[in-house]
Amino acid sequence: VIVQNHPSTYWHTSKDSMDIYFSAALAAVKDSMSVWAFRTVVASYLANIKCGHTSVLFSPKLTKLYAAYKYPQFPLQLKVWKDSAVVIGNLYTKDSILKRGTIVTAINQLLIKSLVDSIYSIISTDGNSINFKSQVLTNNFSGWYKARFGNTDSLYQISYIDSAGHAKTTKVPFVHGGNKCNKVAVKTKESTKPGMNYKLSVHKYSPQLFFHILALF
Repeated sequence: VIVQNHPSTYWHTSKDSMDIYFSAALAAVKDSMSVWAFRTVVASYLANIKCGHTSVLFSPKLTKLYAAYKYPQFPLQLKVWKDSAVVIGNLYTKDSILKRGTIVTAINQLLIKSLVDSIYSIISTDGNSINFKSQVLTNNFSGWYKARFGNTDSLYQISYIDSAGHAKTTKVPFVHGGNKCNKVAVKTKESTKPGMNYKLSVHKYSPQLFFHILALF
């Protein structure tokens, strides 16, 4: 579907490489997985096209359903660069440690650079631009963190640099956002502007439909 409709499938990534990425994504699809996990698999494949207008989204119906539920959420809002992150907001407003301006060096013992690179791999952008990915991740760090690593953590270990320049570690619990993960299947919707943008609308998940689910929007 992508090759037939996308004008620049192989502009930035060769066909041989895209075929390898496709095979890896297809192998990652299991008989039973959450919609979040399925979305991550598809997003990791699409990001290799390196087109900022080609991405995967939840359907409006599913988005409304998720908004009605509570789910564990990462409590910090971070300003992110490729290899560094700074606290710009904290849902625990009385926290005297992780204040605005605090440099975060790792989350759950995963260094920021490795963490950011992992999340970047599921964010689509034009070419090799990193600035856009940094801004997208900064705009909703907790959402992207959940999309990439799930919502299983009830306590986060945060490594940071204190005001005296010392490396320290603290722990913060999750806060409630909105979602109960369930299995889902896939529904597509066609665009009135062929060849422009692509969207994956996910309602229920079915492995047999895998990449027959990309649709134009």
